[in-house]
Amino acid sequence: MARKSKYQTEQTSIGVQFLIPGTERIRPRMPPTYTSDDAQLVIPGGERITTGELITRKMSQPIKPRVSQKSICGTALFGFTAR
Repeated sequence: MARKSKYQTEQTSIGVQFLIPGTERIRPRMPPTYTSDDAQLVIPGGERITTGELITRKMSQPIKPRVSQKSICGTALFGFTAR
């Protein structure tokens, strides 16, 4: 019974070759597509948005407290006594 090889194979111009894990060919990344704002190109995600769209984005984000809660000296939070 033949064992399955732990190496993958790749077809090259000189024939089939084994690939050592981690040495696979890297596919070239696609260049980003830029939109134009009049005569200037804009980075993706940096487009101008309307005020209404900004408000809806802010409303969909979770609310985070600006300052963490601190207990008053000698008491626990919410007025319960410390145990």
